[in-house]
Amino acid sequence: MQMKLFEGKDDNLIFGTDGRKSIVAEVLGRLFIFVCLLISVFVLGFTITYNTAPVYGVSMQPTLNAIGGTKNDTVYINKFSKGDYGDVIVLKIVDGGETTYIIKRLIGKSGDRINVKADTQGNIAVYRNGKALVENYILDIKQCGDPNNLGMKSTLADFDILRDRALAGEIDNVTFNVDGELVLSDNQVFVLGDNRGYSIDSADDGPFIVDNIEGRVDYILPYGENSIVFFLERFTGIQWLKK
Repeated sequence: MQMKLFEGKDDNLIFGTDGRKSIVAEVLGRLFIFVCLLISVFVLGFTITYNTAPVYGVSMQPTLNAIGGTKNDTVYINKFSKGDYGDVIVLKIVDGGETTYIIKRLIGKSGDRINVKADTQGNIAVYRNGKALVENYILDIKQCGDPNNLGMKSTLADFDILRDRALAGEIDNVTFNVDGELVLSDNQVFVLGDNRGYSIDSADDGPFIVDNIEGRVDYILPYGENSIVFFLERFTGIQWLKK
């Protein structure tokens, strides 16, 4: 007996649904694939762009904190950026065959004139090209609102010593002009820690080399926070994800 095939308008079945619902399923399936591809591209791009590192030491408090042991903030370092004024950057230091990494705030770039001095009222500030910087991120201001606390006094003293050493010819590649300003040459940057009283930086050692910048810190993951929740909140603005 010959079998007859009936081709009706409702015979186009997919996963047990009628033709109308199969279109919805197909759209949802394609949407799911698109979202997965989008997430994959984002994750791949993020992995290529960023390095991660835990923070050690106290020189960048209160911006970056290290409680001790493994209880440290984590930074995400954009490998393709050298940073701009006010950015937190990571620098590679090679000394005697040993390589270390420091994290500081970018204050001056090639061609800038940097000074640390007190005004007529005794207020100490960092000056870039003759203009006092407003640095609300430093520890002294964050903790007690006083920029002239221990930190800036320490930075001023270190900078004065650096000037004296440079003028005496004791250090190379550190140039001061007749006004007592540090002049940054090509391929030099001036960096400082936010915790000025406990930071070894350009006020102590002079400028660092641009080529040694490993990247700019774009994200800071505080200790104890979940990284997935952290970035979901950053990219979606959904604050209720936190407990």
